[in-house]
Amino acid sequence: MMRSYFLVCITFVLLSSFKVHGALISFNDYTRDSESNVVTGGGLQWMKWDVTTGLSINQALETYEGWSLASNDQMNGLFSHWFGLTQSNELTRAVKYDANIIDDTTYVGFFNLFGISDNRSVGQTITSAFYGSDKDQNGIYNVASIRLTYAIGASSSSTKSGISQLFPADWYSTSDSVVTYGVALVRDIPVQNMESSVSVSEPSLIVLLGIGILALMIRRKKN
Repeated sequence: MMRSYFLVCITFVLLSSFKVHGALISFNDYTRDSESNVVTGGGLQWMKWDVTTGLSINQALETYEGWSLASNDQMNGLFSHWFGLTQSNELTRAVKYDANIIDDTTYVGFFNLFGISDNRSVGQTITSAFYGSDKDQNGIYNVASIRLTYAIGASSSSTKSGISQLFPADWYSTSDSVVTYGVALVRDIPVQNMESSVSVSEPSLIVLLGIGILALMIRRKKN
């Protein structure tokens, strides 16, 4: 009886020692584990925008230590890669309209990775986030926004339209918050993440110990 109980305990230890990962969401050279709120791509890690929905820039930075607000250059890099859109400077508005979209996979891929900050509107999917560098030091920051609109009741794929926008820094400070806006947080890719992408992790000590004990028990039983 004790032997059977011991075998059950060893089996439990072995199974619990393996880290369970969710499915990998990957699109346009950006990836995210479905169990994680961290998006990796473009040489950076981004926090999902919907995680910080309703927070001010100050609140988000206080809540998520080790993260920083995405700069104008970093947001330009993100939007250029995804939508071919860049902002000439923080005081100008950059916008791109996509009318009668046949293939909406770019928009859907972005939403799947970065989340949806505003799902209140029927027929629209929207995600928005604060960002900026405040180069003119006036304490005002930018907003990035992606919107995909579906004609209500329509079945044709040509009834979709999209818009990507980088708004000028002319309204929001670090203490302002909007219930439908997140905060674009970024950080460098941790060294261990880079190493794990090019090497196979070694078995943990607990797994080796469990296998050794199990082998001894089987040998003793045979004897």
